[in-house]
Amino acid sequence: MVETGGSLHAEEMQPAKTRCVYISGLSGNTKGLEGKNGIKDALEAQYGTGNVTTYGSIVSSDKPDRERYAKMADTIMSGAKSGRLDLILHSLGVSEFVYIKRAIKKRDKHFFDEATVKNNLRLVKIAESGNFKGVRERIDYLKENARLGKHLGAEAMYAFPVEGVSGATMSKMFAPPENRAHGYEIVPFTETQTNSEYLLDADKKTKSEYDAAITNVLIHNNLDEAARVAEMRATALQEPLQAVFDTNPKREKRDGKVVLTRKGVFTLARALSNQPTRVLRRLRHGGIQIDTIQAELDRVTKLPRAVRFYGSEAEAKKNVTVMHASPHSGIALQPGEWARVIKATGEKAA
Repeated sequence: MVETGGSLHAEEMQPAKTRCVYISGLSGNTKGLEGKNGIKDALEAQYGTGNVTTYGSIVSSDKPDRERYAKMADTIMSGAKSGRLDLILHSLGVSEFVYIKRAIKKRDKHFFDEATVKNNLRLVKIAESGNFKGVRERIDYLKENARLGKHLGAEAMYAFPVEGVSGATMSKMFAPPENRAHGYEIVPFTETQTNSEYLLDADKKTKSEYDAAITNVLIHNNLDEAARVAEMRATALQEPLQAVFDTNPKREKRDGKVVLTRKGVFTLARALSNQPTRVLRRLRHGGIQIDTIQAELDRVTKLPRAVRFYGSEAEAKKNVTVMHASPHSGIALQPGEWARVIKATGEKAA
């Protein structure tokens, strides 16, 4: 009898599980997020089955939902009041948060001031949008978005790793100088999934040929040429790469037409502003925990902007984690590794 009572007491003393809400970046849709071995599966492996809610982007092929932000608000409010909640905002999702916050404040204007919410809620920014200062930064952002080859080369190497090529080498090939962090917590490029299920036999042959070419060039330490070959490799593997984004290994035909609503247009415009940053900074100053995970190879959203959000490098180093050798969309290509890091940074913050 005593043993039973002790066992029950131990169970009662166990901390409540942390829930997770994920808001996707541009073009991320529900089928892709919820597909086998996709982002939702990866997050549930860390947070537990049934503890994760994912939302496709406002700019995606998902059917428009007039109750979108009301539903998001309900999920976030109930989650943060009943236990710990990690709200993950990827890329355009950061700009979408402006609408989410409005919907929450419409229900309860003091929600973010509650001590329980301040204790339970953590926001995680990944590849943040809406953090621009001046015209030059906006022009640089648009220029980098236009350099498709550079992005695809890094994405394809992250999704389909080249055996023997280290994260340090990928960093030298693709990382902008501003992202080579010193003094930040850096997660090494190690626990990767090969994504081989997305490769047909012909793709495997193509991959093998390009991998050999990249390895041969790197023997001579020719990083620029290796990056150029990597871009060609990405073009040759574009179909399986897209299949990874879509969690669609059989490459079944899907409706990929993006639906652009009025709020979608406003969110895209907001992504080039500084409004999302101002909104989040006010929450942080009010006591809400906000962390950032920076992809090292991200040429679009660079480390100095993440630092600026926190006001100083000393503060940034307490809240920014760098994913070594990851591109802007790394979470969709290696969701298992990203999910592990997201959960771990929350445990550290707690």
